[in-house]
Amino acid sequence: MSGSNLCTPVPRSHDHVSALVDLVQKRAETQSVKSSRAHSSIKMTAASLAIVSQSGESLSFFDLATGLRTAQITSLPAEPHDLAHDTKKNLLYISHTYRHGHYFAHGDICHEVSVVDVEAKKLVKSIDIRPFGGPHGICIDLNTRLLYATVETGFENGGGLIGISLDAHKVVKSIPSDGRAHWLTITPDGKKAYMSNMTSPFVSVLDLEKDVLLTKVKVTGSNQGTVSRDGKFAFIPTPSIQPMGLEIQPTIEVIDTATDKIVRSIKTDLGVSALHVTSRGAIIAAKYGFEKGADPTALKAQAGRLEILDEVTFERVGEVESGLFPLSLLSSPDGKIGFAANVFGGTVTVVDLVKMKVIKTLDVDTTRKGDKKFHQGAHGMVYLA
Repeated sequence: MSGSNLCTPVPRSHDHVSALVDLVQKRAETQSVKSSRAHSSIKMTAASLAIVSQSGESLSFFDLATGLRTAQITSLPAEPHDLAHDTKKNLLYISHTYRHGHYFAHGDICHEVSVVDVEAKKLVKSIDIRPFGGPHGICIDLNTRLLYATVETGFENGGGLIGISLDAHKVVKSIPSDGRAHWLTITPDGKKAYMSNMTSPFVSVLDLEKDVLLTKVKVTGSNQGTVSRDGKFAFIPTPSIQPMGLEIQPTIEVIDTATDKIVRSIKTDLGVSALHVTSRGAIIAAKYGFEKGADPTALKAQAGRLEILDEVTFERVGEVESGLFPLSLLSSPDGKIGFAANVFGGTVTVVDLVKMKVIKTLDVDTTRKGDKKFHQGAHGMVYLA
């Protein structure tokens, strides 16, 4: 499945984030602005959202206070997927997975990661990762100065994880996952990675210090997972995307990171494409649905939902509607605002996680390009201070 950012690990160093969002009282009337459909008004300091349009082959920047698009980089290499930010050098990294399509139906595998200068709003470099291919989920460890990227090809038994030096822009480490690796989440101490191999019946657990595959946790396929703030648990949504309906009961598997054993299974009413833990201890679950009877490769999505769970008790805190197939999740540094990139709708749903209300919808790329079979207009996201 094309699709989180959304795989940025919980940072071990917090010097690059600060509380940037200040909620104010809701306006009595709804105000519409270009590129944004506002539901209520919030006041934000100078923060913006960078968001990739996969089929649009572009990167847009939105002012979060106004909801206005402030810049756009077009004609990126086909097709961009996930996004990560090196805050030290103020560079964005973009993974390119397939020339067109999605996980279940796609064109040629890509072999590059693009580099964008945030200040100049310019594509400045392309990193060739061959012999590896199909980079997708990416995240940055600022302490080791590595960009981690899942890859679908390049290892004897399929895909795995590569580490790219943020300074040399070269692949400096590689670890097999024994599956078609697509997503990852990393523990806060940077020592372990939990890899989603989508349709493979296991999650791969990697030791990032010894660069080895530690073990495989048996699951019924998997999507984008996340890790608790204290690093004690990994949360993995299962199974992989089910375009023909819920043939397998969707669950969130809770893995003890000390033993790498599943200690709890939480059933969900809809399939979950991604999970994200905020700094306030809320788990955001992106729930999806498809039109019944549709061609499974066409992925005819219905409006999704965002369910909020308590990180410790797993009790349901609330739920709001999102757009067509929420795929990538993100939250503000203070954990008060959530973002969901709705890949097939080409929008981003912005949510007040305190009041459990949709604040606004950002229109990123809502129109299918004539030469594209699939419209995938909103994917990887990064919150920029």
